[in-house]
Amino acid sequence: MTFKSLVQDDLKNVFLNTNEFAEEIVYMPKNGTAKTIVALISRDRIEPVEENRYRSLQKECEVIISKLDSNGISSINEGQDKVSFPEYEGGSNKDWAVLEILKADTVTWTLRVGM
Repeated sequence: MTFKSLVQDDLKNVFLNTNEFAEEIVYMPKNGTAKTIVALISRDRIEPVEENRYRSLQKECEVIISKLDSNGISSINEGQDKVSFPEYEGGSNKDWAVLEILKADTVTWTLRVGM
């Protein structure tokens, strides 16, 4: 096994496991079919950049999803795709716009989403 394959296994079996940290969301590509996938959601408020330090960004959060296998998303359309998940744990699903790709590596996307 390589280090990369170990990271991929941990991603799938630990971090993106709904019995551990992840939860199901619906990914809705602009010109495609909605798909239920698993994601890590950080519902903490995103901190603004220095020049806006006295403002907070409301109704935005970070979502980490897989690029791999049938539970992943292979391409992202910033400003066009949407995801659906509760604003708070236990709430009802709401649609969030995919605003920006914050990070992309070989196995995951980290997205900034907002209402």
